[in-house]
Amino acid sequence: YHGYCEIPQDDWLKEENILALTFTEKAAEEMETRVASELDTGGYGCTISTFHSFAERILQDHGVEVGLPVSFKLVDEKGAWVLLKKNIEKLGLKHFRPLGNPAKFLNVLLRHFSLCKQSLISPAEYLDYAQNTNLDFDSKKNPQSLDLEKLNELANAYHVYNRLLLENSVLDFDDLIYYACDLFSKSLHIKEKYILRYKCVCIDEFQDTNWAQYSFIKMIVGEQTEFAAVGDDDQSIYKFRGASLSNILHFKKDFPNAEEVVLSDNFRSAQPILDAAYSLIRNNDPERLEVKLRLNKKLIANSSGLGAIAAGEFFDDSDEAEYIANQI
Repeated sequence: YHGYCEIPQDDWLKEENILALTFTEKAAEEMETRVASELDTGGYGCTISTFHSFAERILQDHGVEVGLPVSFKLVDEKGAWVLLKKNIEKLGLKHFRPLGNPAKFLNVLLRHFSLCKQSLISPAEYLDYAQNTNLDFDSKKNPQSLDLEKLNELANAYHVYNRLLLENSVLDFDDLIYYACDLFSKSLHIKEKYILRYKCVCIDEFQDTNWAQYSFIKMIVGEQTEFAAVGDDDQSIYKFRGASLSNILHFKKDFPNAEEVVLSDNFRSAQPILDAAYSLIRNNDPERLEVKLRLNKKLIANSSGLGAIAAGEFFDDSDEAEYIANQI
């Protein structure tokens, strides 16, 4: 792990000034438990939450500032698919609506829309880009006119999808961070309110943040804010969901005075297991941050033990599971 934090200036911190964010409800509950064990009051005044739950609370209080329904509900991926299916005629699809299976590409479109929101690309920006861009492809298999048609089709479908969400008073999960960023960029007095409240901000699993999430957090980090980000590029597995490892590098540029701490103590495994894992992960060099930032991330075990490593070959996953169960 790499920990980056601004050095505290004084002891003015109160519980209500603390904001800690992570990605899953389970991780948030674990953070709450650890904070409660450290504070006599149980840490009830702290805000410890997932990114999306925190953004949802902000939008429930201030969403009308950016045109959101007074009372909105969240729609999951399945619900978003059903919404598109019911309104497929409104999407204006041609290339992405095969006659034999009109709904074939709806999941792909939803994934595309999700990545747009994670990159803070608005429907208006997408439409403007599609209508004014000049594509230049050399391949004869992809004529420029056809690619421009597809691009405009995607941009229009993205615009219609967002309109459908608002007309039905629902938001998807990516909307929570997207509109929170929109709110802070347009309503500076609201942003200032959160900057003044949260004097200490901590982000867990920082390697899993996407661009929208990092931008969201930066908006409420003021000059006097203590900001800590904990992450490990070797544990980054969510690039397909938009996670951007470059956020760690951006952090170092955005907060050049931050202190850097390498957490090398390990309390889970014996040294032979740690050594084997380290040897394996180094096959990703030189793309790892350990190389790029000239760090030493080799873990040191705080527990003794043989740490025996076994290698096996199995017919299928059930065969492997049975072997593991027998070993246990």
